Amino acid sequence: MSASAGEPSSLAARLHPGGLVFCAGVGVVLGMMLAGVGRDGIRNVGIPLIWGSAAVALVLEMGRHQPYQYVLTAAAIAGGAGTLLFPRTPTGMVPVYGATAVWVTAVFGARGTARWILQRWAGGGNFGLGVLALSSAITSGVVVAALGGLPSIPGVPSPVSAWMAAAAIQVMATPWFLEKRTLLPVIRPGPAVLLGSAVAVVVVVRILLVR
Repeated sequence: MSASAGEPSSLAARLHPGGLVFCAGVGVVLGMMLAGVGRDGIRNVGIPLIWGSAAVALVLEMGRHQPYQYVLTAAAIAGGAGTLLFPRTPTGMVPVYGATAVWVTAVFGARGTARWILQRWAGGGNFGLGVLALSSAITSGVVVAALGGLPSIPGVPSPVSAWMAAAAIQVMATPWFLEKRTLLPVIRPGPAVLLGSAVAVVVVVRILLVR
């Protein structure tokens, strides 16, 4: 048994109200597509809306066990640092104004996903370092896929550069991710479900836009 705080028994409870926000965002985008909104409209509004709804959902999910002043500070660090460090995205990917939502979704979702994957080691001496390393890898993967790549650090391979950038932002946000209402780490599958759903929906929408 891993040392973690108790969690609800149903998936719906784990995702409420964050899951409802994300589903609402996806519903709006589907409505736009059914209404015949053009590709540019879906790309410039719909896809950022999916990332935005996922970001809000993850903020609400974290707010279930953290004071909101900490949650919003972590969101500001994740979105602000990522957007300031890498303000440009290739044409055809997420517009610049959607990059902030991508970073918040990637950082929050990766953190929760890493904790869920490594939950059997929760409470161990290396649990925090393992979460940091894995969440940085997941963050960099999501951001590279969503934004079409990151600027490389001179002399450093691009994948390593992306991981280093993600790790730096994860480290900056770490103090606000630490539990304030319980001594045990709060581990739920909700962040993993939300992050995976956001990535899957965006991929499907992009495939449909190509047709």
